[in-house]
Amino acid sequence: MPYFRLGILKLLSEESENEGVEWLERAYTEDQRFGNESGRVAQRMGAYRLLSLTKEYFQYLRLRKGWEAELLSPAHIHTLMKTLLIVYDRSLVEPLLVPSHDYRSFFSLMTKRELCAFAIENYYCAERLIQSFFTEGQVISRNQDEYALARSIITLLGGVLEAILIQRLPELKSPPLGQLLNAAHGKGILRVGPHISALSSLMLHLRNYLHPDLQRKDYLIDINTARGCKAALDWAIAELLQP
Repeated sequence: MPYFRLGILKLLSEESENEGVEWLERAYTEDQRFGNESGRVAQRMGAYRLLSLTKEYFQYLRLRKGWEAELLSPAHIHTLMKTLLIVYDRSLVEPLLVPSHDYRSFFSLMTKRELCAFAIENYYCAERLIQSFFTEGQVISRNQDEYALARSIITLLGGVLEAILIQRLPELKSPPLGQLLNAAHGKGILRVGPHISALSSLMLHLRNYLHPDLQRKDYLIDINTARGCKAALDWAIAELLQP
Protein backbone atom coordinates (compact mmCIF):
# COMPACT_ATOMS: atom_id res chain seq x y z
CA MET A 1 0.00 0.00 0.00
CA PRO A 2 2.74 2.61 0.67
CA TYR A 3 4.18 2.13 -2.83
CA PHE A 4 0.71 2.23 -4.39
CA ARG A 5 -0.26 5.40 -2.55
CA LEU A 6 3.05 7.05 -3.36
CA GLY A 7 2.54 6.20 -7.03
CA ILE A 8 -0.84 7.93 -7.01
CA LEU A 9 0.57 10.98 -5.22
CA LYS A 10 3.37 11.24 -7.79
CA LEU A 11 0.91 11.03 -10.66
CA LEU A 12 -1.11 13.84 -9.16
CA SER A 13 1.76 16.13 -8.20
CA GLU A 14 4.54 15.70 -10.76
CA GLU A 15 4.85 17.21 -14.24
CA SER A 16 5.66 13.77 -15.66
CA GLU A 17 4.18 10.32 -15.15
CA ASN A 18 7.56 8.56 -14.86
CA GLU A 19 7.96 8.50 -11.08
CA GLY A 20 4.33 7.59 -10.51
CA VAL A 21 4.56 4.62 -12.86
CA GLU A 22 7.81 3.47 -11.24
CA TRP A 23 6.21 3.40 -7.78
CA LEU A 24 3.16 1.57 -9.12
CA GLU A 25 5.43 -1.06 -10.65
CA ARG A 26 7.16 -1.48 -7.29
CA ALA A 27 3.73 -1.92 -5.72
CA TYR A 28 2.89 -4.61 -8.28
CA THR A 29 6.16 -6.41 -7.51
CA GLU A 30 5.20 -6.39 -3.83
CA ASP A 31 1.75 -7.72 -4.69
CA GLN A 32 3.36 -10.58 -6.61
CA ARG A 33 5.51 -11.42 -3.57
CA PHE A 34 2.91 -11.11 -0.83
CA GLY A 35 -0.53 -11.12 -2.46
CA ASN A 36 -1.02 -14.85 -2.13
CA GLU A 37 -0.61 -14.59 1.64
CA SER A 38 -3.85 -12.61 1.77
CA GLY A 39 -5.58 -14.92 -0.70
CA ARG A 40 -5.42 -12.41 -3.55
CA VAL A 41 -3.91 -12.59 -7.03
CA ALA A 42 -1.57 -9.73 -7.94
CA GLN A 43 -3.23 -9.27 -11.32
CA ARG A 44 -6.50 -8.45 -9.53
CA MET A 45 -4.99 -5.94 -7.14
CA GLY A 46 -4.82 -2.17 -7.43
CA ALA A 47 -1.33 -1.67 -8.85
CA TYR A 48 -1.85 -3.99 -11.82
CA ARG A 49 -5.31 -2.59 -12.52
CA LEU A 50 -4.10 1.00 -12.51
CA LEU A 51 -1.01 0.16 -14.58
CA SER A 52 -3.20 -1.58 -17.17
CA LEU A 53 -5.02 1.72 -17.68
CA THR A 54 -2.03 4.03 -17.56
CA LYS A 55 1.49 2.79 -18.31
CA GLU A 56 1.17 1.98 -21.99
CA TYR A 57 -1.36 4.75 -22.43
CA PHE A 58 1.34 7.24 -21.43
CA GLN A 59 3.76 5.60 -23.88
CA TYR A 60 1.07 5.88 -26.55
CA LEU A 61 0.58 9.60 -25.84
CA ARG A 62 4.33 10.24 -26.10
CA LEU A 63 4.16 9.10 -29.72
CA ARG A 64 1.08 11.12 -30.65
CA LYS A 65 0.78 14.56 -32.21
CA GLY A 66 -1.87 17.24 -32.13
CA TRP A 67 -4.56 17.30 -29.46
CA GLU A 68 -3.55 13.98 -27.87
CA ALA A 69 0.04 15.17 -27.38
CA GLU A 70 -1.35 18.30 -25.67
CA LEU A 71 -2.86 16.12 -22.94
CA LEU A 72 0.68 15.67 -21.54
CA SER A 73 1.50 19.39 -21.66
CA PRO A 74 1.97 21.27 -18.34
CA ALA A 75 -1.39 23.00 -18.90
CA HIS A 76 -3.36 19.76 -19.10
CA ILE A 77 -1.41 16.90 -17.52
CA HIS A 78 -2.98 17.28 -14.08
CA THR A 79 -6.47 17.09 -15.58
CA LEU A 80 -5.37 13.97 -17.43
CA MET A 81 -4.05 12.33 -14.25
CA LYS A 82 -7.17 13.14 -12.24
CA THR A 83 -9.33 11.80 -15.04
CA LEU A 84 -7.44 8.50 -15.18
CA LEU A 85 -7.58 8.04 -11.41
CA ILE A 86 -11.31 8.74 -11.32
CA VAL A 87 -11.84 6.21 -14.12
CA TYR A 88 -9.86 3.70 -12.06
CA ASP A 89 -11.98 4.41 -8.96
CA ARG A 90 -15.20 3.99 -10.90
CA SER A 91 -14.00 0.71 -12.39
CA LEU A 92 -13.85 -0.72 -8.84
CA VAL A 93 -17.62 -0.47 -8.32
CA GLU A 94 -19.38 -3.83 -8.37
CA PRO A 95 -20.77 -4.35 -11.92
CA LEU A 96 -24.36 -4.79 -10.76
CA LEU A 97 -24.16 -1.50 -8.82
CA VAL A 98 -22.69 0.66 -11.61
CA PRO A 99 -25.09 3.46 -12.63
CA SER A 100 -26.18 3.07 -16.23
CA HIS A 101 -27.34 5.51 -18.86
CA ASP A 102 -30.90 4.96 -20.00
CA TYR A 103 -32.36 5.34 -23.48
CA ARG A 104 -32.99 9.04 -22.94
CA SER A 105 -29.24 9.73 -22.95
CA PHE A 106 -28.87 8.24 -26.41
CA PHE A 107 -32.04 9.87 -27.74
CA SER A 108 -30.62 13.23 -26.57
CA LEU A 109 -27.30 12.67 -28.36
CA MET A 110 -28.52 11.13 -31.61
CA THR A 111 -31.45 11.95 -33.84
CA LYS A 112 -30.62 9.39 -36.52
CA ARG A 113 -32.57 6.29 -35.66
CA GLU A 114 -30.04 3.79 -37.02
CA LEU A 115 -27.13 5.38 -35.13
CA CYS A 116 -29.13 5.51 -31.91
CA ALA A 117 -30.15 1.86 -32.24
CA PHE A 118 -26.53 0.85 -32.91
CA ALA A 119 -25.27 2.73 -29.85
CA ILE A 120 -27.97 1.35 -27.56
CA GLU A 121 -27.42 -2.23 -28.71
CA ASN A 122 -23.66 -1.99 -28.23
CA TYR A 123 -23.88 -0.24 -24.88
CA TYR A 124 -26.27 -2.64 -23.19
CA CYS A 125 -24.63 -5.72 -24.70
CA ALA A 126 -21.27 -4.61 -23.27
CA GLU A 127 -22.87 -3.92 -19.91
CA ARG A 128 -24.49 -7.35 -19.78
CA LEU A 129 -21.25 -9.08 -20.78
CA ILE A 130 -19.41 -7.42 -17.88
CA GLN A 131 -22.16 -8.40 -15.46
CA SER A 132 -22.29 -11.95 -16.79
CA PHE A 133 -18.58 -12.46 -16.23
CA PHE A 134 -19.02 -11.84 -12.51
CA THR A 135 -22.28 -13.79 -12.16
CA GLU A 136 -22.09 -17.39 -11.01
CA GLY A 137 -23.62 -20.09 -13.20
CA GLN A 138 -23.07 -18.36 -16.52
CA VAL A 139 -21.66 -20.16 -19.57
CA ILE A 140 -18.76 -17.70 -19.77
CA SER A 141 -15.53 -19.28 -18.58
CA ARG A 142 -13.54 -16.92 -16.37
CA ASN A 143 -10.35 -18.84 -17.12
CA GLN A 144 -10.71 -19.26 -20.87
CA ASP A 145 -12.85 -16.37 -22.08
CA GLU A 146 -11.66 -13.34 -20.11
CA TYR A 147 -9.26 -11.71 -22.56
CA ALA A 148 -11.34 -12.30 -25.67
CA LEU A 149 -14.40 -11.10 -23.77
CA ALA A 150 -12.59 -7.95 -22.64
CA ARG A 151 -11.56 -7.18 -26.23
CA SER A 152 -15.15 -7.70 -27.38
CA ILE A 153 -16.47 -5.35 -24.72
CA ILE A 154 -14.02 -2.60 -25.65
CA THR A 155 -14.94 -2.99 -29.32
CA LEU A 156 -18.62 -2.58 -28.46
CA LEU A 157 -17.98 0.46 -26.29
CA GLY A 158 -15.79 2.09 -28.92
CA GLY A 159 -18.65 1.65 -31.36
CA VAL A 160 -20.94 3.65 -29.07
CA LEU A 161 -18.54 6.61 -29.10
CA GLU A 162 -18.21 6.29 -32.88
CA ALA A 163 -21.97 6.43 -33.34
CA ILE A 164 -22.26 9.56 -31.19
CA LEU A 165 -19.52 11.34 -33.18
CA ILE A 166 -20.83 10.22 -36.58
CA GLN A 167 -24.10 11.95 -35.67
CA ARG A 168 -22.14 15.20 -35.23
CA LEU A 169 -19.83 14.70 -38.22
CA PRO A 170 -22.10 13.42 -41.00
CA GLU A 171 -19.74 14.63 -43.73
CA LEU A 172 -17.21 11.90 -42.87
CA LYS A 173 -17.77 8.62 -44.68
CA SER A 174 -17.10 5.38 -42.78
CA PRO A 175 -14.45 6.97 -40.55
CA PRO A 176 -12.50 5.06 -37.89
CA LEU A 177 -12.64 6.31 -34.30
CA GLY A 178 -9.27 8.10 -34.52
CA GLN A 179 -10.35 10.10 -37.56
CA LEU A 180 -13.63 10.99 -35.88
CA LEU A 181 -11.88 12.27 -32.78
CA ASN A 182 -9.38 14.31 -34.81
CA ALA A 183 -12.23 15.89 -36.78
CA ALA A 184 -14.22 16.54 -33.60
CA HIS A 185 -11.28 18.41 -32.09
CA GLY A 186 -10.63 20.26 -35.33
CA LYS A 187 -14.22 21.55 -35.34
CA GLY A 188 -14.33 22.39 -31.65
CA ILE A 189 -16.84 19.66 -30.82
CA LEU A 190 -14.30 18.36 -28.30
CA ARG A 191 -11.70 20.48 -26.53
CA VAL A 192 -8.40 19.47 -24.93
CA GLY A 193 -9.03 21.03 -21.52
CA PRO A 194 -12.10 19.17 -20.24
CA HIS A 195 -12.17 15.56 -19.14
CA ILE A 196 -13.83 14.47 -22.39
CA SER A 197 -10.57 14.68 -24.35
CA ALA A 198 -8.71 12.39 -21.96
CA LEU A 199 -11.65 9.97 -21.84
CA SER A 200 -11.98 9.72 -25.60
CA SER A 201 -8.20 9.41 -26.06
CA LEU A 202 -8.05 6.59 -23.50
CA MET A 203 -10.82 4.73 -25.32
CA LEU A 204 -9.03 5.20 -28.64
CA HIS A 205 -5.82 3.84 -27.13
CA LEU A 206 -7.56 0.74 -25.77
CA ARG A 207 -9.38 0.21 -29.06
CA ASN A 208 -6.11 0.42 -31.00
CA TYR A 209 -4.51 -2.29 -28.86
CA LEU A 210 -7.07 -4.90 -29.87
CA HIS A 211 -5.18 -5.82 -33.02
CA PRO A 212 -3.42 -9.20 -32.78
CA ASP A 213 0.02 -7.73 -33.49
CA LEU A 214 -0.35 -5.01 -30.87
CA GLN A 215 -1.27 -7.10 -27.86
CA ARG A 216 0.40 -5.75 -24.75
CA LYS A 217 2.82 -7.98 -22.87
CA ASP A 218 3.24 -6.37 -19.44
CA TYR A 219 -0.31 -5.42 -18.48
CA LEU A 220 -2.93 -7.21 -20.53
CA ILE A 221 -6.37 -5.94 -21.43
CA ASP A 222 -8.46 -8.01 -19.04
CA ILE A 223 -12.01 -7.73 -17.71
CA ASN A 224 -11.00 -4.96 -15.29
CA THR A 225 -9.51 -2.91 -18.11
CA ALA A 226 -12.81 -3.34 -19.93
CA ARG A 227 -14.60 -2.10 -16.81
CA GLY A 228 -12.35 0.97 -16.90
CA CYS A 229 -13.28 1.53 -20.54
CA LYS A 230 -16.98 1.33 -19.61
CA ALA A 231 -16.41 3.86 -16.81
CA ALA A 232 -14.66 6.17 -19.29
CA LEU A 233 -17.52 5.90 -21.79
CA ASP A 234 -20.18 6.53 -19.15
CA TRP A 235 -18.34 9.67 -18.07
CA ALA A 236 -17.82 10.79 -21.68
CA ILE A 237 -21.54 10.42 -22.40
CA ALA A 238 -22.35 12.47 -19.29
CA GLU A 239 -19.94 15.19 -20.48
CA LEU A 240 -21.47 15.22 -23.97
CA LEU A 241 -24.95 15.59 -22.48
CA GLN A 242 -23.94 18.85 -20.82
CA PRO A 243 -25.36 21.91 -22.62
